[in-house]
Amino acid sequence: MKNTILLEDLINEVKAAIAPWNHSLSTKWQYNYSWQRLQEFFKRRTAHYFNESVAYEFIDTWKNMYENDECKKWKFYLMRYTTQLLINYWNDGNAEWFANRECKYNLSNADFIKVLNNYQTFIENDGKSKATCSYYSNFTRYFLEFIENKKSAISCITQQDVVEFIVYINTRFSSTSIRTVLCALRSFFKYLEQKNQIKSALLLTIPTSSLRKTAVIKVLTVDNENRVLDVANTDSSTGKRNKAIVLLAMRLGLRMSDILGLKFENIDWRSNTISIVQHKTELPLQLPLLNDVGNAVADYIINGRPETDDNHIFIRHHAPYCRLTAAHDISSKLFDAAGINQAAGDKKGLHVYRHSLASRLLCKGTSLSAISSILGHADRESSQVYISTDAIGMRKCPLTLKGIEPNLEVLG
Repeated sequence: MKNTILLEDLINEVKAAIAPWNHSLSTKWQYNYSWQRLQEFFKRRTAHYFNESVAYEFIDTWKNMYENDECKKWKFYLMRYTTQLLINYWNDGNAEWFANRECKYNLSNADFIKVLNNYQTFIENDGKSKATCSYYSNFTRYFLEFIENKKSAISCITQQDVVEFIVYINTRFSSTSIRTVLCALRSFFKYLEQKNQIKSALLLTIPTSSLRKTAVIKVLTVDNENRVLDVANTDSSTGKRNKAIVLLAMRLGLRMSDILGLKFENIDWRSNTISIVQHKTELPLQLPLLNDVGNAVADYIINGRPETDDNHIFIRHHAPYCRLTAAHDISSKLFDAAGINQAAGDKKGLHVYRHSLASRLLCKGTSLSAISSILGHADRESSQVYISTDAIGMRKCPLTLKGIEPNLEVLG
């Protein structure tokens, strides 16, 4: 879209676009209230036409009010969400529902926002997968939010700034995430060099490699998994949905993105198979639809799924009735209800079922290459990490102390 348009006209267009969401009267009243506040803000800036920078300034104003205890959390969230709806519609002409999650960071520099938007378009056109584009965009935004308090322009960024950022993330991210951040930065700096927007060779500052994760993978026992299924309340529609989601992760090892991305055409009920193109790797994957999984999915579709034009199987159970976008809380709450006490830092999301399935297959003698095929790994070596979960197999491969014998003082 990105046409010159009066703010009032843009608001009216968005209202028409989201009408099929079937919001309640109270929600519609809240949206109108928020957009009235936005119009007043624009008038104080003598701005009649929609301006993205002024819109972000409005969000930032309410963010500061919230942080200074001058407004309630819900009101800040409302202002941010409804304004972001306008921004999204103005940028691409589409009004799509998105989760209004807590935003820990907020990029406010208009020039930085423009550069980020241009970079997002660049990597999308460069043929990268949706998942890669999302990761690179989010981590680049994280970098720019760190930098904007130090520098006012992209051209002013120095190698020292990059070093300080790497030191900063080293205490806040896992080694796996740090590798992704470094890849994102490398891509971003290459883009900036192509556009002649940076002076110094920032690429030289980024380490070419980082340490790989070596921790032992945590998995669930069969008993724990059964306890999770026992507490899933299938008397309610959301309970039917949640049990089907957990079973898809538990029995088939599907990633959350692929479970929530399932559409009706992905399931062949006659041949009892699920066929998808994986969100992360963009590689095709076909798996058998096991009886308990198929029964749970069918029970949800027939007896629990809200009526909607959305073709995704798993749907939100509050307006707008569209695709479910997150399921971590579903798994976490079932963990708590089942009384499964994970150690501090242990994962409670759907991915733990994927790890548990791989571990169980390995302990039964399934080859690593077969496990990689089942889990849909793009790199066959990705399954090597599950060796750490096979305690019996590990005991068969002890290392001697030959050449590094401890002395008596160490043993004493």
